[in-house]
Amino acid sequence: GSSSTSARLDVELVKSLITRVTELVGVGQPDIRYASSLAAFSMSRAILTKIVHLNTKLQIATRQSANAKGERLTSLKAQVTSLKRVISELEEVVTGPVFSVVFMHRYRDSNEHIRSLCLESLAQSMILNPSIFLQDAYLKYFGWLLHDSSAIVRIAAIDGLNLPFEIVENSQQAEEAKVDLTLMQNVTSKFLKRIADCTIDVSPSVQPHAMNLLLSFLKEGFLDDFDEEALLDQIN
Repeated sequence: GSSSTSARLDVELVKSLITRVTELVGVGQPDIRYASSLAAFSMSRAILTKIVHLNTKLQIATRQSANAKGERLTSLKAQVTSLKRVISELEEVVTGPVFSVVFMHRYRDSNEHIRSLCLESLAQSMILNPSIFLQDAYLKYFGWLLHDSSAIVRIAAIDGLNLPFEIVENSQQAEEAKVDLTLMQNVTSKFLKRIADCTIDVSPSVQPHAMNLLLSFLKEGFLDDFDEEALLDQIN
């Protein structure tokens, strides 16, 4: 009872804080926009980390309730219900105020550092909560910003697409990463030409990042079924 009440209070406090911060992300001064966006994304990351922790507790409570009886079963069922509700509300804070308000308005910001920050935050969110963010609906932003006028934003877009591959490669076992790379296939095929063009980008700083991403595609077999000769020659 008391733990679920405190969890509910936490959710309300988090919502209130994020609402305050999001009021500042549209102001005229770029440094304040950057700082408030950074604050919102940092809170979002903390929430996503909390969700991971709560999901673990939920799995344990669900497993225990399968074998419980009487008062113990009633208590565990209440705990499961409470955890599900808090997780759902916290996820809504991230997909609502943080993504719909901060990301959606700032990924097109006039300041390149703010655009880059948006992509870096989205990439981290994908890894922390793949079930929500490792989806085409979010991956498309990396693809779109491969065309950005700023080299640092193009690098952030390429590195964001490469992060799931790096996480899987650096995990001791693939299941440890909880990242399903097959979810990257649509965005890969859709933006492959643009990624290949980045290997001969006007900015030399972009080129090695594009090469690394293409190497990730190669290692995971993403280029196996690709039969566009001219593009494969360029990649080679």
